[in-house]
Amino acid sequence: MKKNIVVLLSLFFATVAIAQPPNLPKPPTPEERLKHFAEKLDKEMTLTNDQKQKVLAEYKVFFGKMDQLHDKFPPPPPPPPPPSGMKEQREKIIASRDEKLKKILTEAQFSKLKDMEKKRKREGHDGMPPPPPPMEP
Repeated sequence: MKKNIVVLLSLFFATVAIAQPPNLPKPPTPEERLKHFAEKLDKEMTLTNDQKQKVLAEYKVFFGKMDQLHDKFPPPPPPPPPPSGMKEQREKIIASRDEKLKKILTEAQFSKLKDMEKKRKREGHDGMPPPPPPMEP
């Protein structure tokens, strides 16, 4: 009997632990973003002290307003994962395309094309069109 209770309690606590939302890192505060921006500004641009103070003041207001906007409109939930088998089919299509391109392009051209694709993928495009705009109620 005690074993059954221990097992049931263990299952209950395991279920509760799994059901907790993940601990996502907290987004930076406006002050932290302003500090990071100031560092980039110093590195990238040559501004007078007066210009820098005015630019930072504008960005402080901007970051505050953006936080208010994000509080008012939280991000939507993440999309569902792609259907199973889609990745394998996608890889086959890409491999087929690459084989045909290798016959058309020189090795250097093909390599440059693949580098361009990697750069585009890092930028978040991944060959997919942008999502549609949200529907108005």
